[in-house]
Parts: sequence; structure tokens; C-alpha cells
Amino acid sequence: MVKPINVYMNEGEIADIARVSTGKKNRSDEELLRLLIERGHYSVFEHAVMTFYVKVPIYTARQWMRHRIASYTEKSGRYSEMEEYDVNVRFNAEDMADRATEMF
Repeated sequence: MVKPINVYMNEGEIADIARVSTGKKNRSDEELLRLLIERGHYSVFEHAVMTFYVKVPIYTARQWMRHRIASYTEKSGRYSEMEEYDVNVRFNAEDMADRATEMF
């Protein structure tokens, strides 16, 4: 299960950050973001952060931890009953650069 919790920057704000390098607004936000993705200019996406609540098997969570794909907070087995494994994962935009093409 994946449930979005929060987005700390929207597409328009990311596009505005991208325009800092050229000072031009000759493309729509969507067109500019698509162009950045197609050309591999992912640094602008590092300004955004998204938070998701996910329920995954423990072996999946351990792989996330091992490969450090994002910041995470997980349910404590010491202080709570573990019926299902819960992980609250905060993905930053750098992690999302690989997934950005799925958005457009």
C-alpha cells in the first residue's frame, strides 16, 4: 500500500526554479519539466520533497535501508504491536528523478 502524505513543492515552483538559469518563460511549466526530464537535467527536481506512507514486507524495507533510497521512519516493534509491517518513507526529489518520467 502506498499513500501520499505531503508534497513540499509543486510543478510550478520546480519550473520557476528551472527558469533561474535562463531567465526566460517561453514554455509552459509542463513543457519545461518534460524537456528537463528528456534531457536528463534532474538537479532542479532535487528541490522537491514528497512523503508517502507505505506498507511493505520487512524484506523490502530492509532493502530500502540497505541501499538508502530515502529517509525513512518505521514502526517500532519494541514499543508497539506488530500486526503488519509499517514504514513511513520520505522520498526526496533526487530519488524521484528516476521516477519522474512516469509522472509525465
